[in-house]
Amino acid sequence: MWQKATRWKRLLAFATCAPIDWLLGLIFLVSELAFRFVRRLRPLPVPSFTTPAPECSFVVVSWNGKDLLSESLPALVEAVRSHGGNHEIIVVDNGSVDQTVEYIQSQFPEVRLVKSQVNRFFSGGNSLGVQAATRDILVLLNNDMVVSRDFIAPLLEPFADADVFGVGSRIVLPPDKAQEETGKTRIRFNGYDFDWRHDAVTSTDKRKRFVPVLWLHGGAAAMDRRKYLWLGGLDQLYDPFYVEDADLSYRAWKVGWRCLLAVESQALHRHRASTSRFGEDFIRKTVLRNHYIFLWKNVTDLRLLAMHFGRCARMKARRAGIVGVGVRRQLEAWLEAVKRVPAILGRRYRLGRHKLRSDKEILATIASSDCEPEWPPGNASPRPRVGSETLVS
Repeated sequence: MWQKATRWKRLLAFATCAPIDWLLGLIFLVSELAFRFVRRLRPLPVPSFTTPAPECSFVVVSWNGKDLLSESLPALVEAVRSHGGNHEIIVVDNGSVDQTVEYIQSQFPEVRLVKSQVNRFFSGGNSLGVQAATRDILVLLNNDMVVSRDFIAPLLEPFADADVFGVGSRIVLPPDKAQEETGKTRIRFNGYDFDWRHDAVTSTDKRKRFVPVLWLHGGAAAMDRRKYLWLGGLDQLYDPFYVEDADLSYRAWKVGWRCLLAVESQALHRHRASTSRFGEDFIRKTVLRNHYIFLWKNVTDLRLLAMHFGRCARMKARRAGIVGVGVRRQLEAWLEAVKRVPAILGRRYRLGRHKLRSDKEILATIASSDCEPEWPPGNASPRPRVGSETLVS
């Protein structure tokens, strides 16, 4: 019944939620004004970090993924051997019951194994791996990522710049799959919500080699461990999965750091080979809920916030019209996000005390990077620059 609802019926259904949306909008607008006052009165500086050593801790989280690891781990071990250097590989067994532990211990004795008795999901599992990591650069990999033999060197190159937060690998999909993701990530504000997308990698991108991206694809990305820890890492508010990588990357952009795509670093993604075990319905609802959380937690532009909450009924109706969503699932996702508002406000406060880039500047910086001339000329040392570095209070 819900799936067959007309657009007007969907709008009517969500119009009843409008007073709650307006109240939430008022809360977020007032809190943002308060944070701005605190920043002007007593701003906190963002710390500076020295250039990280070119040594990686590869963290792979796996839940009942022995079959996936049998393909991804040999490729990773070979890439590490080919590159050389003082790297380490850490596999977090996230409460598996499929003999993953025995498989790793017998077939990959060089791999450090971290065991959890329960499934701590994506953020919690990676947190265990990060706690065990000892190198300056973290490389988070999904267990369904099969890396190329030479994927490491391009990931490390941009870290010569101290203001680089992270570098992602270019994502390729199996030949029988449509190329829905590339790692060249973008979002656009459509008047009430964000549209998320992966753009195609162009010949110009290949000449540039490094392209600014909105978020680092959490399935194959390198990050400065000290900056990762200072930001608080992946947020378990998004559990069990999805959007936490975008949230972390956006927080990095907010405080003046940068996220790049290394076009020459490639990883084959067996898309959703592990998360698909949760079921498509659960995945859809989780993604919808987490999109709310992302916007409510990270957007600081007063106009964008007002537009979002003022037009929330229209946004819900649009989302509910997507095949496989419907009014019921959209409403459930929204309610689950509303329950997390106190936690969201607490997280906004932590970052809100620092001087921040504006949302418009971040979005404009990413958009303008698609029009930048080829870089670098000749054999210059890589120092990719993106847009203005001005921070606003």
